[in-house]
Amino acid sequence: MKIKLLEKTGVDLENALINNQIDIAIISLPLLEKSLVYEEFFKEELLLITPNEERYQYFNRKKVKLENLKDENFILLQERQKLRTAIEAFFLEKNFNPKIFLETENQECVLSLISSGLGIGFASNMHLTNKKWRDHFLTFSLDETILSRKFVIAYKKDKKLSKVENKLIEILRK
Repeated sequence: MKIKLLEKTGVDLENALINNQIDIAIISLPLLEKSLVYEEFFKEELLLITPNEERYQYFNRKKVKLENLKDENFILLQERQKLRTAIEAFFLEKNFNPKIFLETENQECVLSLISSGLGIGFASNMHLTNKKWRDHFLTFSLDETILSRKFVIAYKKDKKLSKVENKLIEILRK
């Protein structure tokens, strides 16, 4: 078995599946392509992150109300990113219009800009467990609801999975 990791946006991974460039993708919902099927893999909370600065201590490490963020500069991923889509859907549901200061294609860039004190944004527990970032942020849950995203193992609907692919999926589920 040969495993090749391909790191792309969710849309790019879906296209790679459709074009038979890859066999299986670990991707976040929602899937845009209807010819793909999936199995839920894991769910993670998205946390509000701020620079590790005293001025953000007023959140008291508790859940934060969106209304308290209306004057903050947000640093977000660009619109075609699935994480951005999830965040925008949340904002729309809560009728919140954020002040978007910067947009970038890369989550590492978002983290770097926020750690530099240029604004606030969102990150997953997965990103924040990295020692590189752990001490650079204050992290908060949002008061209104848990903002989260689901990851799935996706493949083409008409694809017959091999024994090796089934074994890989079994390992990933564990």
